[in-house]
Amino acid sequence: MVDASIRLKSIKVELSHLLLDPNNPRFAKSLNLRTTEPDKNIPAMQQQVEKLFVNERESEVGSDEDDSEVEEGLVRIGDLVRSMREIGFVPIDNVVVRRLNGSTSDYVVIEGNRRVRSAKYLYEERPDQSNPEAKRKHEEILQTLKPLDVLLLETDGLTLREIQDQIGVILGLRHFGQVLGWPILAKAVNIYQEYMNIQPVQSEFKLDNKRISQVVTRLSQPRSSVMSALKTYVAYKQLQEAFPHGAPKPSHYSLLQACVRNSKLASARYIELDGNTFKLVESSLVNVNIACEFESRDSQSEDKKILRDPKAVSAFAELVHNAASDPDAAIRAFATSLQMEVLSKARSLSDAIDNLRSFKSARVWTKSLEALLNKIAEPGSPVGPPPSVGENQRLAFEDFQPTGNDLLRLVEARNAFRNVRTIIGI
Repeated sequence: MVDASIRLKSIKVELSHLLLDPNNPRFAKSLNLRTTEPDKNIPAMQQQVEKLFVNERESEVGSDEDDSEVEEGLVRIGDLVRSMREIGFVPIDNVVVRRLNGSTSDYVVIEGNRRVRSAKYLYEERPDQSNPEAKRKHEEILQTLKPLDVLLLETDGLTLREIQDQIGVILGLRHFGQVLGWPILAKAVNIYQEYMNIQPVQSEFKLDNKRISQVVTRLSQPRSSVMSALKTYVAYKQLQEAFPHGAPKPSHYSLLQACVRNSKLASARYIELDGNTFKLVESSLVNVNIACEFESRDSQSEDKKILRDPKAVSAFAELVHNAASDPDAAIRAFATSLQMEVLSKARSLSDAIDNLRSFKSARVWTKSLEALLNKIAEPGSPVGPPPSVGENQRLAFEDFQPTGNDLLRLVEARNAFRNVRTIIGI
């Protein structure tokens, strides 16, 4: 059983005495650790652990999610490095450490390895000596790293098992939901306000890529997340003004975000926004309000809503995209009729998608059959041109002679229908 009396005290530690922890769960695969590394090995492993952190450029971060780990098992720190380079080390979330066994001055980082590695990176960075401003800025940042305020896990009197249990509790509290994160609307408001208040202050939103870069740096957020938050929040404010009696509520924000971020709805121009102001065009305001049913959705049962939840947006976008852009005119027409039925609630979205996919599968067969029959009927086929019986005329059965060209066409007809029987399986 874990001892509930976890004891932490605030101390100051020089950056050089903070050791990255090779036993951190995120490194287990990368370091191929079979057992826990003893403390005596940790100092010698620092260079090996440091190589697992990647100070990637902003352009290399392609994910919309703020995930610190890349596919190869390496750990991204580019966002933190950029942020610290701008505002220094801000101890909002304390780094938690334990004393290295057998040492009086070195400490192993329990929680905060990314922040400590980022701080070490900046400490080792050398600014352009010919640029006085860069040099001055770097010196200011270094002052925030000397020394760092950390929380020390007091382990006196604890067994190794008890220490490991308490470390597990600390990591669990930090990474599995006990540290309450902001809802996405609160995050978006923060990003929007940060953007608008950068000097010179904007009274109305206009896209400025330099401002975007500053927000990315100051808030340690991926650029794609900042852009998504701004687009959605501008749309949220716009919908509240356009539909005062049926405006979206905070609880609807994730649904609106799913719509605004969907690339298929954008390519179909179902949701279209101005590239400079991020405002939705008039038709898009109406489209979003109809599909999301902001005014009435809270009073409806789940099975009565057009879009049950944000996940349903992808299915709806498939329907809209096919109605607008499918190269097959028959599929476009069918998808359009299904879309109208869904929006009028004559058909559920799931039923519409099932019907659309069945229809598209059937069209593969019918188009194959059509191509086969067109090929058979083409002039210049191996049996020669059609008989000269006049346009739109048919050869009377009594005029048929099982010789010459008539016989060749009879053989061709039999082959064609054999192919048809193969296609339809009879």
